[in-house]
Amino acid sequence: FYLIYLTNSAFISSYFSCVISPRSNLSFAFFVKEKKRFNGITFIKVKQLALRYKNFPKFSLPADLINVVSNQIPTFFFTIYFNTATAGFYSLTQRMLAMPIALIGRSVLDVFRERAASDYIRLGNCKVIFIKTAKSLFLIAIIPSLIIFFFSPYLFALIFGEEWRHSGEYARILSVLFFTRFIVNPLSYVIYIAEKQKYDMIWQIALFFISVISLATGVYWNNASISIINFSLSYSVMYLIYFFLSYNCAKGTLR
Repeated sequence: FYLIYLTNSAFISSYFSCVISPRSNLSFAFFVKEKKRFNGITFIKVKQLALRYKNFPKFSLPADLINVVSNQIPTFFFTIYFNTATAGFYSLTQRMLAMPIALIGRSVLDVFRERAASDYIRLGNCKVIFIKTAKSLFLIAIIPSLIIFFFSPYLFALIFGEEWRHSGEYARILSVLFFTRFIVNPLSYVIYIAEKQKYDMIWQIALFFISVISLATGVYWNNASISIINFSLSYSVMYLIYFFLSYNCAKGTLR
């Protein structure tokens, strides 16, 4: 037993020495080679940067958490107060409509973020690229949104089967919401560029309560369609407010 213990201990020690040691040597060699680059970094500078960007963890993290909860509220409402079928119809609708927003929106955001940050640093605003991007997003989204609004029940029944026609009906109701979300989401990054995360958190809190109230109306009337209609309309109005908030940040006029 003692020999086995020694053998295993030797093996573990050798393993970690092989794995850790090269990395430690490389890290040490890198530090020695690039030491001059670290000479300018002091605790005071780190503290200054931490204070300079304190709004990111202070406001952005709670705002992101609230946003995630707000997006998941309808599924919980439909499951608890209606039935799993309604929740399933809504979940399919959300996935199908959110997918292109995530893919295209991320590509647009990458381009917009770089140009907007550059303009904001250089000019104190990024209004030109904001308006240009908003117009482009509008033109990209308008035709698919109209198709979804007029034909989604038939398309969902054709693609997924007649039993999923309800999802198409929900998609028709939610088309306005996803249209505004598609346009506003990439543009809202300007709030981070302007370092106005406090307003973003206030908006997220308001969105949460408005989402709950709008969904609760359908629960009161025992009608899931009323919940979805009110949810879509209230969300769309909130995104319009978000758009003008972002635009004021882009202009550099929000204090």
